Amino acid sequence: MAELVFPAAGSVLPSPPEPTELRHRTRSEAGEDPARTRARLTEGEWITEWLWSAWAAELEPSGVSRDQLRQEAGRWSRELWLWVMGERQWAEVGALIYGGLLRRVAPGARP
Repeated sequence: MAELVFPAAGSVLPSPPEPTELRHRTRSEAGEDPARTRARLTEGEWITEWLWSAWAAELEPSGVSRDQLRQEAGRWSRELWLWVMGERQWAEVGALIYGGLLRRVAPGARP
């Protein structure tokens, strides 16, 4: 399993494996109804369970809730859309979401 490393914050977080089945299913849905799919991405819930299962042990002690993770995932809906469409790498999107959590939600979590 790869790690997401944020040198400025001194934090290391395991990167969950790419949710390829979720990506394929979401891309199929986007082909049928792009507007509805974009709305789902903006809401953030569709990817939260996947990320929370990998990151909860690190995030909870820092005071980050599952709902805060969902909100942060929603903030990166454009990048998630690009990942679903094959124009971004999974590690890039994960780094953006986790980095956003460090900046917005858990500034005290930085060493």
